[in-house]
Amino acid sequence: MLRGLNCFIMFIASTTLFCSSSTKPNTPPTVTLISPLSNATNLDTSITFVWSAQDPDNDPLTFDIEISSGGTIVKSLNGLTNQSATISALEYGTSYYWTVTASDGKNSISSEGSFSTKRAPITLATYIGFWQATGYVNGTAYNLHVLQ
Repeated sequence: MLRGLNCFIMFIASTTLFCSSSTKPNTPPTVTLISPLSNATNLDTSITFVWSAQDPDNDPLTFDIEISSGGTIVKSLNGLTNQSATISALEYGTSYYWTVTASDGKNSISSEGSFSTKRAPITLATYIGFWQATGYVNGTAYNLHVLQ
């Protein structure tokens, strides 16, 4: 028996063996980004990224995720087998792109989304020694001094 080949024998004056390959080409996987939604804004600096992927040939899949800003990759994880990953310590007030690449060992496919993180929280330390204000709010006088 010849594996992966369809063969038949033809008897015409002599015996001839004809074979054709029955191996079907590998179909690439698909990947869909789920969370965060593309163009999401005001996200925390620690984000759980979630995607969905399938392989029509049922090949095992691995995933790479890259987070980039300004054309520079700032975080990456490779060879993941889960369809989610948490990435921490992103910068406040920054626009990012995220790309997930799914590979079945023969073909790879990528999907890209974007998001931005929220502004840095304002703390009292932000204002110490910087300003003083006097004014009225609804007829009430206020005098604010931020001390060091």
